[in-house]
Amino acid sequence: MLSDLAVNRFQYALTSGREMYRMINEKMRMSKTTIFNWLRRGAEFLVNCQEIIKLWLLKPGTTLYCDESWVDTKVTESNGEVHYKKRYMWVLVNLTTKVCYYLFGDRKKETIKDFLGDFKGTLMTDAYAAYLYFNKLKDCTHVCCWSHVRRIFVSASRDYSDSLADEFIELIGYVKIGSVLIDNNCCERAVRPFTNLRKSFGGFSSERGAKVAATYLTFVETCKLMVKAPLDFFRRFFDMIIDGRRDYALMTEALLVKPV
Repeated sequence: MLSDLAVNRFQYALTSGREMYRMINEKMRMSKTTIFNWLRRGAEFLVNCQEIIKLWLLKPGTTLYCDESWVDTKVTESNGEVHYKKRYMWVLVNLTTKVCYYLFGDRKKETIKDFLGDFKGTLMTDAYAAYLYFNKLKDCTHVCCWSHVRRIFVSASRDYSDSLADEFIELIGYVKIGSVLIDNNCCERAVRPFTNLRKSFGGFSSERGAKVAATYLTFVETCKLMVKAPLDFFRRFFDMIIDGRRDYALMTEALLVKPV
């Protein structure tokens, strides 16, 4: 049941209300709170495997594609005041190791800086200022997405009939350079399931809930990259948990097949 809840919520963006009605059709009754508690409990086990995904993601010598998207989240301030704030879901993709990682936090550079640490490889991003510090790292090559650059020239050509812009559009084109793609589109595609989820429920009622979503989405999108069914992954994983297994590294390798 937990596997179905996870897939319906985080792969198909089914709201908790629709999930409740689906269960009624199957002669089951479950409150929204119960659904959230089940998902939270499952995420507490999955987060251990998420650390293995992070190791694969940050493999030295590979290329990371990074993007982020906003989401309104209910937060509690130090003085006890409760209100909604804009938070961000960072999404990172490694096409070499075929993994995707969702990271919830604010949009300050410290969030991504602390996560990536001293990553040794290539990082592709848009031109957001938080990424500029990567230009100073010795063993990290920071490159920018030409797709974002191209949009500026497309706008100039379409909106202002700038003939010079057309020349730049043709020069940029869409080709591959070595082992690094010229654009960040693979990461933008990985962000889309989250934006669909955001449209269905509007925002998160807590930061803990946002982190739970990040955990499940990490595995849903990683399964897609590895051409595996997310539902099958969750079912096998939770079967292992029920059987008493807690060797998370071996479990992750067995279920996803560790990349070379």
